Amino acid sequence: MEMHPDPKPVTVKDDKYREWIRTQPCVLCGRYANPYMDVAPAHASGGGMGKKSDDTTCLPLCVEHHRWEHDGYTTGTEKTFEAMVKFKTGKTRGELVVEHQERYRRSNDA
Repeated sequence: MEMHPDPKPVTVKDDKYREWIRTQPCVLCGRYANPYMDVAPAHASGGGMGKKSDDTTCLPLCVEHHRWEHDGYTTGTEKTFEAMVKFKTGKTRGELVVEHQERYRRSNDA
């Protein structure tokens, strides 16, 4: 019997959601995008090299906090960044993602 590698998981792309995320304040400091600073959609970890998570799991982070996320909150790990999110917001990343998804749906229903 011939073995085939597992198919690569399909990543959900949602340009409209990512654009909407850019209009939201950073979840950590509350800053909005302005001519001097962007708010970027920050993806959750994709689980491996070259794998990006679904766009629907993005959270808005200012440039500074997005950099912290990628650096593992300066010299820590992703778990260190997740702990900072919980400390600053009182919510887990997953809870914040669900909150933003619901807000996005409501903004489109209006």
